[in-house]
Amino acid sequence: FQMVTGLMIVCNAIVMGLETDFPDSWAWDLVENVFLMVFFTELALRCYAAGLSNFFSRSNPDITWNIFDCMVVSIGIFDTLTTLFFQTSSQSMATLLRPIRLL
Repeated sequence: FQMVTGLMIVCNAIVMGLETDFPDSWAWDLVENVFLMVFFTELALRCYAAGLSNFFSRSNPDITWNIFDCMVVSIGIFDTLTTLFFQTSSQSMATLLRPIRLL
């Protein structure tokens, strides 16, 4: 499971690099949204498997990564929603927030 997630992160980084080199393609938004759904699903599955209280428990050794992952996915969802609802004003925000997903 972790290997697949790591592979998806690498693929997302490659796509973001290609998006920088070829910004005029119509498919980038779709590809970014597919990655966001994959990362959201992965986070939801991990949260379900661990249980919500254990996922955010201070005794969980992965709590720092869990909070970080929640923040990154939340920023991605916020980015997508602002782009959807505020087409013209959020393009600069989308450009600033997308690289955070690579962390």
